[in-house]
Amino acid sequence: MRIRSILLLCIPAALLAQAPAFAVASVKSVPPPVDGHISTRMSTDNGMLNYSNVTLKDVVAQAYSIAKFQVAGPDWLDNDRFVIAAKIPSGAPREQVAAMLQALLKERFALTFHRESKETSVLAMVVAKGGAKLKPADSASGCHISTTAKKISHMCHLELPQFAERLSTYTDRPVVDRTQLHGVFEINVEWVPDAAAITDPTAGSTLLEALPEQLGLRLEAQKTPVEILIVDSASRVPTEN
Repeated sequence: MRIRSILLLCIPAALLAQAPAFAVASVKSVPPPVDGHISTRMSTDNGMLNYSNVTLKDVVAQAYSIAKFQVAGPDWLDNDRFVIAAKIPSGAPREQVAAMLQALLKERFALTFHRESKETSVLAMVVAKGGAKLKPADSASGCHISTTAKKISHMCHLELPQFAERLSTYTDRPVVDRTQLHGVFEINVEWVPDAAAITDPTAGSTLLEALPEQLGLRLEAQKTPVEILIVDSASRVPTEN
C-alpha cells in the first residue's frame, strides 16, 4: 500500500515534466523605431520560432489561436515590442507550438487573464461557391506584402485565422475565419485598393472580388458572440533568458 501511494504521488510530477515547452527560448525587449517604420516577422520554420518586433498582443493572439481584436488589456500590450527566438524540441508536433507559447507567456511575462463573450459585428471569411482554391504549405513562414496606391498583394504561408487577421487591416470591421479549413496554406492574392477602384473602375478586382476569384473564399457580414481574452496582469519586462 505504501509503494502504491508513493507511485501515485509521483504521477503529477511526471505529467508536468511532459508539458510542451521550448528547448531554448530568448525573449528581449526592443526599443521603438526611430523613424516610426516597423517591420514585424512571425515565422515557425525548420524547428525554430522567430518573432521580431512583435507586441505582446501579437503573441497572445498566436498562442491562443485568436485574432488580435479578441485580446484586450493595457495600451502597452499593443505598443511595446519584443524579439522572441525559440527552439522547438526535435520531433514535437506542430500542434504543440501554441501550448509552448502559452507556457512561455506565463513564465516570462507572468501573464494572467480571463475570458468574456461580446456581441460583435464582423466579416466572416467563408468558403465561396465552388470550393476553396488553396494549396497546403509545409510551414508557416509568414507573408511577403507589396503595397502601392494601385495594387496590394500578399504571398503567404499561413493558417487561415492569421490570414483573416491580416485582412482586418483593409476592412471596416474585424475579419474572422469561419472556413473550418485547418492547416497551413499557400495564399497568393492581389487586389486593387478601394480608392483606386473608385478612380478607375477598370483597374482590377477589389478585395471582396479578388478573394472568391483567386482563393475561393469570400467575406460576409455577421453579428456574432466573440470570445474576448482580457489580460488581467502581465510584466512589461520579460524575465531573463
